[in-house]
Amino acid sequence: MGPRKCIYTGEEASSKDNIIPKNDKSAHNWTNKAPVSAEYKQSKQNRLPTDLEMEANRIFYMLELARLEVVHLEEKLKEIQFKITGKKEEEIEKSYHIKELVECFEEKAEEKLNKDKKKLWE
Repeated sequence: MGPRKCIYTGEEASSKDNIIPKNDKSAHNWTNKAPVSAEYKQSKQNRLPTDLEMEANRIFYMLELARLEVVHLEEKLKEIQFKITGKKEEEIEKSYHIKELVECFEEKAEEKLNKDKKKLWE
């Protein structure tokens, strides 16, 4: 992700805008800040936003939330895929291990039988 863009103009943002000028009700609202170009911030000064500026802020936060949701869903999918393939891998690994043990046991048993046959015929 590159540098932030101004929510109002799409230009590179070099500052943050207090969407609603700071007051008791807006001071601790996380959605009251957004990236803005220095020029736009200077032109907006300390006034209430227009309806278009408020719409830009709403859409900006909806997009931010959507991006966060995508990251969350991607991580959840990875967890689910791990659970699906992890169990499958574990079962496959166990079956290969059992197969190797059986083959090794059969080889050792055959060797032992062949040795015993030789001794029996000698």
